[in-house]
Amino acid sequence: MKRFELEQIDSHAASALEIHALDGGLYSAMAVINGERRALYHHGKRLSSRHLPALRESLSLSDCPQFLVQQSAYDEMVGQPGSAMGNNLRIPLARLSPEGAAD
Repeated sequence: MKRFELEQIDSHAASALEIHALDGGLYSAMAVINGERRALYHHGKRLSSRHLPALRESLSLSDCPQFLVQQSAYDEMVGQPGSAMGNNLRIPLARLSPEGAAD
């Protein structure tokens, strides 16, 4: 997976920003560029947080649509084998207003 600095995001490069919910309440930011997901960095440090609103605020400088992506364990919980394609939920997030609240 390729790195991508947050400062490089503009409306022509990234088609979407994704916040991936990981185990333990950790959130990590990714950019979708030409159909490829790239890890987002800010000043050389991986853009992640345990506080979702703070991470969303960091990404609010971009006009790209934002999504929360969460891996669902539903198949495994009901005794079905895990899917080879994954079982991701991709939830669109409302754009933050300048005050930090969702529009």
